Amino acid sequence: MNCPKCKAEISDDARFCSICGKPAEELNETKDNIPSNATVLNSAGEEEYKGITDLVDVVIADGVTEIGESAFESCTNLTSISIPNSVTNIGWNAFSECTSLTSINISNSVTEIGHGVFKGCTSLTSINIPNSVTAIGESAFSECTSLTSIIIPDSATYIDNSAFYGCTSLTSVTISNSVTEIFRSTFEGCTSLTSIIIPDSVTEIGVGAFEGCTSLTSATISNSMTKIGRSAFRGCENLISISIPDSVTEIGDSAFKDCKSLTSVTISNSVTKIDVWTFNGCTSLTSINIPDSVTEISRNAFDGCTNLKNAAYKGKTYSYDNIDELYSAVSNSGNNASTFDDTVKDGAATDNAPSDENVIVLNSAGWYEHQKRNDLVNVVIADGVTKIAPNAFQSCTCLTSITIPNSVTRIWFRAFEGCTSLTSVNLPDSATRIGAYAFKDCTSLTSINLPDSVTEIGESAFDGCASLKNITCKGKTYSYDNIDELYRAVNNNDNLK
Repeated sequence: MNCPKCKAEISDDARFCSICGKPAEELNETKDNIPSNATVLNSAGEEEYKGITDLVDVVIADGVTEIGESAFESCTNLTSISIPNSVTNIGWNAFSECTSLTSINISNSVTEIGHGVFKGCTSLTSINIPNSVTAIGESAFSECTSLTSIIIPDSATYIDNSAFYGCTSLTSVTISNSVTEIFRSTFEGCTSLTSIIIPDSVTEIGVGAFEGCTSLTSATISNSMTKIGRSAFRGCENLISISIPDSVTEIGDSAFKDCKSLTSVTISNSVTKIDVWTFNGCTSLTSINIPDSVTEISRNAFDGCTNLKNAAYKGKTYSYDNIDELYSAVSNSGNNASTFDDTVKDGAATDNAPSDENVIVLNSAGWYEHQKRNDLVNVVIADGVTKIAPNAFQSCTCLTSITIPNSVTRIWFRAFEGCTSLTSVNLPDSATRIGAYAFKDCTSLTSINLPDSVTEIGESAFDGCASLKNITCKGKTYSYDNIDELYRAVNNNDNLK
């Protein structure tokens, strides 16, 4: 065996380590708890073992208090790891892309599972989250495609964005009564999840929280829920029915879009607005009761609901064939001048707005603020906005044009990722930095003008933009075929930032 402190080779009958002097009783204690083929590690610093493929079974020695960021990232042959009770902190991406990792024991002293810790651990089938854990970070278990069940302990109050995104084998989830909000895309793409019970402690379901959960047949929404976010259940094509409790006051756009098996919906008396594409494409929807409290309905809220026969509102029944009469009835309800239009403006139009087309003027572009908004087609960002935050317009698949004012200095990572209809972009002379993946998978993007003020282009900023033929920068034109030359020209080195 090896000494867990200094790694020196020690005989089985040794009374102490001849190199570091570790006592025999501690050696024996360690030996009794370590598999014979395990590698014992006395440290786990930032990126210390990143990409090392000869690590298989690992025991982290007692006394280690922290596992650093990306410490074991992409250790693709690592199958098991034992974490001692001395560890209190596991850094971001510590075990991400450990594709052979099947099991792990997390000590009771760990209080947080951070950002991307187990992301892409595709062989991980189960994990026990101890009661000491109070927070599960962004993408902590995303794309763990073999994970079948998860129990969120009572100690956990916070589950961040995309925590279980793309866990395609996940069939069972238990959410504790201490969790107050289900954040963006938390369970998006969990295609094997059949049912979910949301406890009374949860007051808000975030954007796309259960989007694409194609096997989900039932969802129990808590009586304390106040908001169902944009695209929350979008594409849950086997969801049969949904009851929205009286506590809910807001249902985001596209919340139940393309729920093709949804046959009936009960909406609470506290809801005042049915937003853009809320029930769009619900082809099996036959009946819906719209309470008197509703004073606004988007004119495409029920597009594609061809089997809708019974839409009850204020004592009268409407069908898909006369849906416009329903819209008119709501708009004339006395509380609202007209049924709201898909091009309601966020701010006043400026001189930069296209004069011949409907535009939406936005006064902010915060983190995830407009992600997956299907009502955005032609957008003008108002003067005074200084940055386009991470993921601000991510997956706005209908967005075709964007006008960015001279006040914007930075476009953060993934700002326009997946805007598949965006065809051209003109950046203002004030822009200096374009973040990583900023325009990734903008498959219709054919041209972009980069002003001389841009001094940094992040990693993979234009990945997947195969139609990009005209990138103008500092008097030279580039295309997708020689995109690396553009990166080098702007960054002035071969290391992308």
